[in-house]
Amino acid sequence: MNDNNYNKNLNAVIEQIKKDQEKFKSIIDSTSASSKCIDISDTIKVATQLTDSIKLLQNMKKSLAERINEIIPKINISDSLANLSRYSEIIYLLDDVGWPFFRFVEESDYDIFKPILDEEDTLMKKENVTKYIFDVCDLDFIKSILKGWLTNNIINEDRKKLFEEAIKCYQLELYAACVSLISTQLDGVISDIYDYVKENKIEIDNDFFCDLYKELHPNDTSSDNEILHKMDYGEKNQLIALCCSDYEFCIVWEIMIRYMINVIYISGKNGFDDSQPCRNKICHGEQMNFNTKEHALKCILVLDLIINFSNCLFNNTL
Repeated sequence: MNDNNYNKNLNAVIEQIKKDQEKFKSIIDSTSASSKCIDISDTIKVATQLTDSIKLLQNMKKSLAERINEIIPKINISDSLANLSRYSEIIYLLDDVGWPFFRFVEESDYDIFKPILDEEDTLMKKENVTKYIFDVCDLDFIKSILKGWLTNNIINEDRKKLFEEAIKCYQLELYAACVSLISTQLDGVISDIYDYVKENKIEIDNDFFCDLYKELHPNDTSSDNEILHKMDYGEKNQLIALCCSDYEFCIVWEIMIRYMINVIYISGKNGFDDSQPCRNKICHGEQMNFNTKEHALKCILVLDLIINFSNCLFNNTL
């Protein structure tokens, strides 16, 4: 049976059921409205027609279900959930040990990370993750990241020249210089992207922004209107707003925004981790231990996350 005939027959059965229902309802209503005897044979006839039509519809539904099973391949839900679970374990491991390497891992890397995940000692976990990332992020890897930055159409061209200098400093092992250059440009990169969003009238979900802002600032008692007023002020708020643009919010960006707000942009002493390149503390002269390869590479990975975020956002690939 082709689709047109199937749809025609299905509609006919449904219409017949509607008619039979109306007849049956009419008989029942007339019975309730008077004490007159009714013609039992008519009632049984209509009820039988209604029952037969319903059975026919049920058979058609069964036929439709069989056709769907033939057309749509079976999906192994358990395998899909297992893959997602393995991927999530890797992402949250990176988050736990403070490495913003989220963009470069896949579910297929699980076997590599499994021994680290099984390690009970937190310090050993961090050391092993650090060693793995140092091995992966050789100079060719860093050059490929820079190439991606330079081809981005949103970032200010003059800012890209500073990125090139920062990578040269990294290659020369002048890590403090690399960190300083990138740290001073993070706000500017976020503003470049946010300005582009506003200029091109890309929609931002205000409700989502308020909810995410409250989650990231649990001690802020501002009303929703007051929170929305903050959207244009401050790069942290602009970054939150970018995550509330019209796209599917995924795990990598969720982790990224939390890492940026709670780690990179931390201002107070509570929660401060000096193994991280804390932008505010570096730019204000409070943190002075950032002349290491680890701090410099984390800075590069943070900047890459934000720039790649803009690439995905405007190419609808999130």
